Amino acid sequence: MKYIHYCLLSATCILLAILTSCNDSSDTATTIPIAYVNTTTLLSEYQGTLDALQDIQEQRKKLKKDIDSADANLKMDIQRFQKLEKSNPRQAHMMYELIQTRQKQSAAMRRDYNQQLADEENRISAGVLNQINAFVQDYAKRHGYKMIFGATDEGSIMYGDEDLDITKEVLAELNTSYHGPTAKK
Repeated sequence: MKYIHYCLLSATCILLAILTSCNDSSDTATTIPIAYVNTTTLLSEYQGTLDALQDIQEQRKKLKKDIDSADANLKMDIQRFQKLEKSNPRQAHMMYELIQTRQKQSAAMRRDYNQQLADEENRISAGVLNQINAFVQDYAKRHGYKMIFGATDEGSIMYGDEDLDITKEVLAELNTSYHGPTAKK
């Protein structure tokens, strides 16, 4: 989710630069219909985000189950090795080589799963962010806003009059327009 916050912070900075360059006279700011939304609230309370987080959690559980199963098999092999070590050194040596191979496979599985999870989290996060951005753009057009800023916890907007905060309205419409998780791969 830090990726999303970084993207929103960058977008906010760009929007601030655009607004600053557009405001040559001091009275222009009062004639431009602008507002802001709390992006942290949008991200944390948008049903699409909640569904995405649930999807990621389910994937983590599945991958953890696979890893736990491989670890259990490895543990059983180690126990067999310990028994064979005294009674049959030759078989114990073969078992030891098998254990080393399985440990390497287990480490590779963990790396692959971690990379797979990271890739999926980035894909899902980008999808949620795209949904929110597209909705806010459409919302701005439908409601006559020339600009909607995203306020973050990092201070991208240091102060905004509460009259300009449209987070609740945007979130309500955003959740109303949400039609559930998209089809999975």
